Parts: sequence; structure tokens; C-alpha cells
Amino acid sequence: VTGVQTCALPIFDSQIKGLVVNGVQPGAKTAQDGTWPISRELYLFTSGQPQGDAKKLVDYTLSAEGQQFVSKSGFVSLK
Repeated sequence: VTGVQTCALPIFDSQIKGLVVNGVQPGAKTAQDGTWPISRELYLFTSGQPQGDAKKLVDYTLSAEGQQFVSKSGFVSLK
């Protein structure tokens, strides 16, 4: 091992390995169900109720289409 860094799941490949913790492999399922202890969630914060472009972004991100894009990009969707 030459270094340790946090990164998104899509970066793992044959040369970049995810850290196995307590026998739990990193992956979409273990990140989503919380069994992989070093996964983290992404939060969208706004000052008050989102409006304008911020609301469009939040609405898209939470929509079925947005969640499908999240999954296709290799990240873990909410569902």
C-alpha cells in the first residue's frame, strides 16, 4: 500500500482497490445498506426552501430520471 484516500465507488478498478472493513467488501449494496462502515452520503443544502435553478437541481436529483443517472454514473442511488 502506497497511500490511503477516500474516494467514490466508481473509481475502484483492477488497480485501485476499496478497503475491506471487518470482512465487508465496498460496493453499491454495502454502501446503501450501511454495512460498509466508511461509505458516506451526499447532502444538498439550500438556504431555506430551494428556488429557481437550485430547486430544479434538487427536483431532478430526486426524480426517477435523476436517480437513474446517478446509478449509470456508478454512484449509489437512493433506491
